[in-house]
Amino acid sequence: MEIDASNAKYKWFGSSDHAPLSALLDFPELYATFPQLADLPVRKSDHSDFTHAFGGEIAFREATNYILWNDMRLKARDERDNLADLIHEVQHAVQNIENPGNPGTEGRTHAEYYNHPKEVQARDAAARMVIIIKP
Repeated sequence: MEIDASNAKYKWFGSSDHAPLSALLDFPELYATFPQLADLPVRKSDHSDFTHAFGGEIAFREATNYILWNDMRLKARDERDNLADLIHEVQHAVQNIENPGNPGTEGRTHAEYYNHPKEVQARDAAARMVIIIKP
């Protein structure tokens, strides 16, 4: 099953250092299926917090269940790219809800990270602008 994200709208973070996901992502279809994601914490950070992330713009932290947001790098990017990256990280949050305790990509080598099933699925979700859910 999938949730179509083609109508999802990205909203700029604003001046706050943290906000719930719903303040950044207008996506009622997602929140209807996973209401807990509306309150998923998103916090701004600088590049130093992205030691495991190979992109360094947005990262989902599964151990603590929040999204890190590198505000300085994202301001210079295209809004559609930011939305795709946010969808990618939301896919990781959905994976964490559907399969808690299943280790993700943190602490892996670049090759392990790139080929990990969770990462492959999240890249696919962002490329197709969908959220993939268990049937």
